[in-house]
Amino acid sequence: MCTPDKPVIMLNNIKIIVLLLPLMMAALSVRAGSATIIEMTSNNWFPYAYSDNGKHKGSAYEIAKAVMERSGLDYSYSTRPFARVYSEGLSKKNYLMICIGRTPYRENLFKWVGPTTKHNAIKFYAHENSLINAAALSNGGSFSVAVINYAYSDEYLTSLEHNYKIIRVGTTEQLVKLVLNGRVDLVIMQENILKATLHKLDYPLSSFKEIKPIFLISEYMAFSLQTPDAVVDKVRQSYDKLQREGKIALQ
Repeated sequence: MCTPDKPVIMLNNIKIIVLLLPLMMAALSVRAGSATIIEMTSNNWFPYAYSDNGKHKGSAYEIAKAVMERSGLDYSYSTRPFARVYSEGLSKKNYLMICIGRTPYRENLFKWVGPTTKHNAIKFYAHENSLINAAALSNGGSFSVAVINYAYSDEYLTSLEHNYKIIRVGTTEQLVKLVLNGRVDLVIMQENILKATLHKLDYPLSSFKEIKPIFLISEYMAFSLQTPDAVVDKVRQSYDKLQREGKIALQ
């Protein structure tokens, strides 16, 4: 009887392992790289999405949180200036904005999921003692107008052929204070946000007066174009399921 040579068998097994090792490592690498972490973000858009003493709050934030948890995808969340939110939304992969107004100009710049607010009115506002009226605006007067940098209000003013002096800031608190301190003639704001901001700063709503309504808009959850369609579809499906269950409460 011929007895197999054990060292030869062991050597052959080692050769096989060595040959398979690169394939095994590649497979493990693909598996490890398949984990998707969504970078979810917004600006401090009180009362819809904001941070308060280190805690994330707001009706839009709660909607986005519920949608992401239903999707089963891993995600992180942080707030940052809107100009940064917007610019990163144009370039980063797996990037989700949860409070971005859906406008015709932006329609093809992002992958839209679903609204996180109702249709809300955007208006020109001035100080209660201002002499500016709607007729003066229609005549194209040379007024200073404060807006959030890169927001739809900025987009709107930039598209006009008026001689407005545009003052761009980062927060709604800055908008309100500019008017109260007499440093700008007008601001463009959403009524709910103006009310909430005045209340937060302990000023009465009567400190401002409405000059002219401009348009209606909803804030949305939207992904960057660089985000894979499979990820976007999964989040859209989660949003749709929650909506059918009556668990999406827009404000």
